[in-house]
Amino acid sequence: KMSSDEELELPAAPQPRVRRHKFKNFAERVADVDVDAFRRLGPVREVPSFGASSWTQEALVKWRELNSAEHFLGLAAQLTPLCETLPQLVHHSEQAFQHILDSMHMKALLSMPAVLAVLAAFAQDLQGDFAARMLPRALAHLTALIDTEGGDREPEFLEAAFNCLALLCKHLARFLLPDLPAVLRMSAGLRYARAPHVRTFAAQAFGFLLRLAAAAPDAAAIPNSDLSAPTPARSSGKEGGVKSGGVLYSTLRALLAEHALHPSEEVTDGAGRLVGEAVLGVGHGLHSRAPLLLGMVLGEDLLKPSDFARGKGGTKTAAGAADKQQQQQHEQEQQGQAEQADSVAPGLSREVLRARATAVACVALDRVLVHLRRGRCQELWDVLLKEAHARLHRLEAQVQQQQQPSQSENAPG
Repeated sequence: KMSSDEELELPAAPQPRVRRHKFKNFAERVADVDVDAFRRLGPVREVPSFGASSWTQEALVKWRELNSAEHFLGLAAQLTPLCETLPQLVHHSEQAFQHILDSMHMKALLSMPAVLAVLAAFAQDLQGDFAARMLPRALAHLTALIDTEGGDREPEFLEAAFNCLALLCKHLARFLLPDLPAVLRMSAGLRYARAPHVRTFAAQAFGFLLRLAAAAPDAAAIPNSDLSAPTPARSSGKEGGVKSGGVLYSTLRALLAEHALHPSEEVTDGAGRLVGEAVLGVGHGLHSRAPLLLGMVLGEDLLKPSDFARGKGGTKTAAGAADKQQQQQHEQEQQGQAEQADSVAPGLSREVLRARATAVACVALDRVLVHLRRGRCQELWDVLLKEAHARLHRLEAQVQQQQQPSQSENAPG
């Protein structure tokens, strides 16, 4: 029998090898992508950290320590002399933005997370100038990378790209909300992409703006012309503005009109996913603004055939059309789409518009039902019951109107 000292001297039994790295296929890597730029672990900061004069300079210092890829180091060397102070960055904004765009290509895949983080910080510095002059080009560049250069097959790049887009929506929200239908048109290439996972990520990024639109105050200062052709515009019955919630109203009409004119599988899925992601809340519940948004989407006849009627020269005859000055401003943008709308609009009957709006609502509800859990569906059932009762009352009123002429004819003279 061994003593206790001899037992301690025996070699320890070999431990089973732990697999620290596991192969993941493409679907599993895409499922791990997290597009959420709206959570924050640290405190909210209104100014850059001490020693940095701009958010761009802070991002360059941070990522120079985290990323040593060749393309990013070249970008940092180009941007550093241009952003020593915020006025200097604003003065050289166009040159700095072009340097960032030139660094965004698939050959620089290892540098993309850092480059896109710098782009988001650059937008936070420029605010309204970026939204007005540079956002369309940034969206077009990202769309080309994802749609035509193979970016949709790189989950790490997709996570960085759509988190950057989410940050752009967050930092520029107050500049984007007044003309949200125009933002939808700029982002159509991503929201209606061929790959389903790209449409999902785009809906998660841009759904934030739709939630903000649901909480917009009185939208009297927002013109009805935010729905440019082929999207219809409609007045609220008040001169000089639209009713409260007009931003959300016009945005949903623009979204449904896009689908009504181009009812492909990608457009149906993309429009429904955008609405679905906008109403989701934490804890497998609904967002506090979900009832208003879902109530409008499920509403009957949000679009009407008369909204798509066009007069000579492509001007709209629907109520609430923009004035002449606003029409001239959008004339070039409308011209290319007007001819296509003229050929499609004659087939947009009331039944067709209802069917296409229902298709979008079905995709949105499917996303909502996958997210919800038992005990968190009260708001959804309230919206559905309210809309069902409203449609029933309208149907009963129509039946009564149809019976009144027949009763008057059968009445004795």
